[in-house]
Amino acid sequence: MSAIEQQRGPRLNSQAYILPITVGIALIGILLRLWFLQIVKGEELGQQGLEGRTVSISVPAPRGEIVDRRGLALAGVKSALALMVTPGPIMDKPELVGRLAQICSLDKAEMMDDIKENSYRRFLPFVAKLGITAEQAVAVEEQRAFLPGVFVRPESVRQYPFGPASAHVIGYVGVPNKEDVRRLSEGNHGLPSFVGKVGVERVYDDALMGIAGKDWVEVDSRGRQLRAHNSDPPIPGSKVVLTIDLQLQKVATELMAGRKGAVVALDPRSGEILCMVSGPSFDPNLFARRAPRKQVQAILRSELQPMHDRASRSAYAPGSTFKIATLIGGIQTGTLTPTTTYHCTGGVRLGSRLFRCLGHHGTISYERAMEKSCNVFFAQVGRRAQGEGMAKAAIGLGLGHKTGVDLLGENPGIIPNEKWIKEHERTWYPGDAINMAVGQGYVEATALQMATYIATVASRGKRYRPHLLRSTIPPGIEEKPIRSKPELLCEVELSDDWWDRIHRALTRVVQSGTARSAQISGITVAGKTGSSEHRRGKSSHGWFVAFAPVEHPQIAIAVVLEAGGHGGSVAAPVARGVIEKYLRSRPQEAAR
Repeated sequence: MSAIEQQRGPRLNSQAYILPITVGIALIGILLRLWFLQIVKGEELGQQGLEGRTVSISVPAPRGEIVDRRGLALAGVKSALALMVTPGPIMDKPELVGRLAQICSLDKAEMMDDIKENSYRRFLPFVAKLGITAEQAVAVEEQRAFLPGVFVRPESVRQYPFGPASAHVIGYVGVPNKEDVRRLSEGNHGLPSFVGKVGVERVYDDALMGIAGKDWVEVDSRGRQLRAHNSDPPIPGSKVVLTIDLQLQKVATELMAGRKGAVVALDPRSGEILCMVSGPSFDPNLFARRAPRKQVQAILRSELQPMHDRASRSAYAPGSTFKIATLIGGIQTGTLTPTTTYHCTGGVRLGSRLFRCLGHHGTISYERAMEKSCNVFFAQVGRRAQGEGMAKAAIGLGLGHKTGVDLLGENPGIIPNEKWIKEHERTWYPGDAINMAVGQGYVEATALQMATYIATVASRGKRYRPHLLRSTIPPGIEEKPIRSKPELLCEVELSDDWWDRIHRALTRVVQSGTARSAQISGITVAGKTGSSEHRRGKSSHGWFVAFAPVEHPQIAIAVVLEAGGHGGSVAAPVARGVIEKYLRSRPQEAAR
């Protein structure tokens, strides 16, 4: 190699210049863009920043009213200032939550819990407090620059003027949870501040909530509103008219006197629910106005379980009220005729076991057996009709399956037919038929089912679906009500002669039998008492089912009082009060 070649350095590759040249061009471009924005467009952009930008704000729709059959408000709305909190911007800033809690007189820990519970909707505001004062609202607005995602707006707040009287039927509203968001995501309602949680509020949520509107407003760079532009007003929810009679609700609530149990009254001609009370009750306003957690938890943890709907969710042994189904089972299987008699000596023996009766009735027919509630007579009928015969009659009358009422969580009860026995892997013994015949053993029914049961007897075998909705009235002056129609579910096959006989027998129960406390001057009442055993050493559950007037039944009712004692002593007077109130105070409406 020559000396000249040895003195040359390494050759440079042209690709080594590409990266620095590219970076240099990019930097020049950024500098030119900054020069353009600051020098050329600076004044114009500065003015735009002062003038602001246009954003849309959701305007919640007023929730529809819920009224009783006469138009009396069961659930209305009033306007109140609401503190709205968007979880995302504030959930990790406890010092800001503490400042907000102090301004609005809230517990910081509870507010942190609320924000955490709503963290799944990071950028959707929720109602943190209803009914803040004007002074608190002003203080929040003054601090908005330091409280991201926090603002105040007017809300239509649910109110229940008669509180506990119809709490289990109406239900209550609350802040949407994950399930609610999922449920509403497919509709056009938007996400309201409150949704129905239970009861009618939940079942008819779509009709009640309306459609949210939108306001387009101009805001500055700090999010402060400068001026309003166009708006799409919200569409209010529909008015929901129920079959419930508020006056009956009040009477039944008073007669229950805080005792555990339920009262359900129906129109046997249509299945309309006239009254549905569960006791003890609670005040749904606590949930609508977002009461403090401690107050709500006290109700939820109460041993009395005031929030549990005993009318449709609690099933009890029906006791001797089931003897109507036993009688019809005997008739339908051909094992009982108008002349059938049995001899009562105070009990019936099966093997080594004695099934006792409350009296020694001697030779007795079906009519007197019903009047005196003779266990021996109905045990013998049950032994001959067998479990399947009684089960068929009971199912036809509305027991052993859900009634189809327009409420969630209904208890189907139990009628131990062959299918049920097989599914639950039970063994059927001869004594089970006797227990079933007198409404004990496996048999269970809700007060709603028993009201449907006696309403079917009152209507001579026609069983209608019990329902709460009478009509919905869409918003607007010219809108016409959308009325619900009675739905006939089935007809129990029995001759007119036998229906006449059953009505006469049940009338004797009230006139001279175990339910004389249900007598009403000038009104013929038919019914059946029951006392069901449920726990050794405890008083029996007291039952009474009835309808009136016998000549043209307009109301059918079931009353159960937990551990109340004999049905004729405790449940029959409650039924009498409700029946008398309905037939005497609204004769024209009752006769429709």
